[in-house]
Amino acid sequence: MTSHQPTALVTGASRGLGRALTADLARDGWRVVVDARHGDQLAEAVAGLPGVVDVPGDVADPAHRTALA
Repeated sequence: MTSHQPTALVTGASRGLGRALTADLARDGWRVVVDARHGDQLAEAVAGLPGVVDVPGDVADPAHRTALA
């Protein structure tokens, strides 16, 4: 039997709703890919959360969207 870990993509994860959603998903065992424009704030927001991969950047940038995928 294989185990499936759900994956979520959360943009704007350094504060507000994005940060809260990321924390809840991580605590529930999800793998979470997150982004925000300010990499230092993003890293601080997700520090210590299991299964979170931070990819700082702006979703308006096509190259950044490719990196998120």
